[in-house]
Amino acid sequence: MLRNTDKGLKLGHPLGLVVPRYEPYAESTGGANAAGSGGTDFAVGAVANTKTGWTQIIASSSQRADGLLITVSPSNVATADYLVDIGIGGAGSETVLLSNLLYSVGSSATGFGPISIFCPIYVAPGTRISARAQSSDTSAVGVSVIVRLIKGGTAERIRSTVATTYGADTSDSGGTAVDPGGSAHTKGAWTEISASVSVGFDSCLLLFGQRNNASNANQNMLLDIGVGASGSESVIFADMYMRILDVEQIYPNCIWLPISVKQGQRLAARCQCSGIDATDRVIDLVVVGFSGGPK
Repeated sequence: MLRNTDKGLKLGHPLGLVVPRYEPYAESTGGANAAGSGGTDFAVGAVANTKTGWTQIIASSSQRADGLLITVSPSNVATADYLVDIGIGGAGSETVLLSNLLYSVGSSATGFGPISIFCPIYVAPGTRISARAQSSDTSAVGVSVIVRLIKGGTAERIRSTVATTYGADTSDSGGTAVDPGGSAHTKGAWTEISASVSVGFDSCLLLFGQRNNASNANQNMLLDIGVGASGSESVIFADMYMRILDVEQIYPNCIWLPISVKQGQRLAARCQCSGIDATDRVIDLVVVGFSGGPK
């Protein structure tokens, strides 16, 4: 029997084009805590920059997922960077599905908001889903996670089976530092995110952080993503507008893009900034590439 993704609707077109038929959108949410109007909380631990053990978010997924919408929030106010893993598998036998998702928060209430991360990654029905995290600050004692399973619709068309993370720095729970340099409104040098992309990807997730900076300044930024050898980079995504705020927050904090990068290509980033302070102008970047066709 053909799957829905193999079937098509034949249109009244002179070329007899066939348009794939996809299942309608459906979702299922796990990890929501109705009693606290939040997500599933778990301790990050007393040791900085060290992953915790796994905490169950969903005991058994009620449906297939063509994509995950992951909401992360810290459970207390403290300037910190986080790297969050999403895992699948039985207790004690978890394997990492999504690694080192960067989340950066500030010390004030206005810099203390959740982040929602869309990942077009396949998860089979009946799967146990868990999370773990590390933080740059031992006073950042907890994190909260909700996972929404998305099936059908556009998610079915773009789903992938492999997610590969580039640029994460587990030594400080951040990403790769991208510095625009000391000249305002001028693109800085390219910063290497990956010397050679290990798995070519069809789309990617960009995650940004403010490098655990507890006293940032309001600034504007324009970011480029490029590929190619050092000194010969080609821009594949240009002039993404970003805003750094004095509440130690960066916007956007994440974005999914339909960017394709081939296996073996060098991946890099550069930016320009309205400010020139040697600390405030620098941002962190993590790139998650999604590859592999539908299961």
